[in-house]
Amino acid sequence: MDLVQAETKPIGESYMARFYGEIEGRARTKATRIGYKRIDAHIRGWDVGIYIEGGINADGKDEFKVYITKGSNDPRRKLIGIYTA
Repeated sequence: MDLVQAETKPIGESYMARFYGEIEGRARTKATRIGYKRIDAHIRGWDVGIYIEGGINADGKDEFKVYITKGSNDPRRKLIGIYTA
């Protein structure tokens, strides 16, 4: 299924973020990101990695597509699974 955009909000209203990402590394604190309609991440080493696309599918449900990559040396992706709430 293709990912679709969520409905737009009326002016003056606010929505809570639907997607939330968190990563830890060498820094003392975690880095976080939010996404209202989608969120993507590529976590990788030199030779292997995982790319994740998060969004809302045509049925309005959360959907995550998970891909394997060859890391920083070759970021091309191969789909290995689709996960839906």
